[in-house]
Amino acid sequence: GVIHARLADSEARGFRVLDVPPGPAARAGLSPEDRIVAIDGEPVRSMSYAEAVQRLRGPAGSEVTLTVVRGTETREVVVQRAPPRTAGGTRSQTR
Repeated sequence: GVIHARLADSEARGFRVLDVPPGPAARAGLSPEDRIVAIDGEPVRSMSYAEAVQRLRGPAGSEVTLTVVRGTETREVVVQRAPPRTAGGTRSQTR
């Protein structure tokens, strides 16, 4: 499963959220310009973009905890992963 958010690498400052379409990340309160600084308690500063994306993925229905910075506020956001969407915007069938 995935969290349905588009990210950009932001060097040592975390991963910047670019877009949050309707889905798990939006329901959890993630917003564009938020910075993800840790995934399940692991700081992202030592992760490559590919490693971070891999950690964000997991079985549909499972949860991932993100430490997010918005402005001067740091908070934890729990996102329940959903099945990935197909190119047409519908959810694909995953096994």
